[in-house]
Amino acid sequence: MITVPRPVNSPALPSPWKEFFSVSKSEELLVYLAKALVGKPDEVTITSEIEGDAVLLKVQVNPEDLGRLIGRGGRTAKALREVVGKAAACNKEGKVQVVILE
Repeated sequence: MITVPRPVNSPALPSPWKEFFSVSKSEELLVYLAKALVGKPDEVTITSEIEGDAVLLKVQVNPEDLGRLIGRGGRTAKALREVVGKAAACNKEGKVQVVILE
């Protein structure tokens, strides 16, 4: 487990959707990773929605690239969800879930 040191006097940031909706760092990371994985990066679209206490990041790619994004047995999709979720936790963005649309 990697821990990132935080200054002692820095307060925890509030959840981003309490005052405004912003998961920019997680969303940027997801865009970067998804475009790196697929064959047609120009066709990657990501939309975000609030559902309960979580933010859903929905990824849509060209149908030909769906297999690349999911991977064998869903391993790539699972890794993508875990990396984006951990990045959101490190950035105090709250709970972020990645959904891959067909």
